[in-house]
Amino acid sequence: MQQCLHWIGSLPESSKQTAPINRLQEAAKLSAAAGSRANRTRTQGILKDWKIPQKLHGKKRDAESVKAELKQQVLREYHRLLKRDVAMMLKQGMPGV
Repeated sequence: MQQCLHWIGSLPESSKQTAPINRLQEAAKLSAAAGSRANRTRTQGILKDWKIPQKLHGKKRDAESVKAELKQQVLREYHRLLKRDVAMMLKQGMPGV
């Protein structure tokens, strides 16, 4: 998660204001945060956006299971956006890639 947050921090301000980056940043921060009641409530609020069910087979899932799935989704999205960013840089012939 720290690598993801570091990458987001290194982006130009114009890129940081896009919906995918904002969504990723919020979820990454919550995934890396300690488990408090406030963080659990905030995490529950974003699960629908990430298509992560809070219940399976009619039973509520434990918080650790949900948080682990959120981390997986965040890392998947981070890698997708990182690949997109690198591809754009290569297309533009920018150094450092």
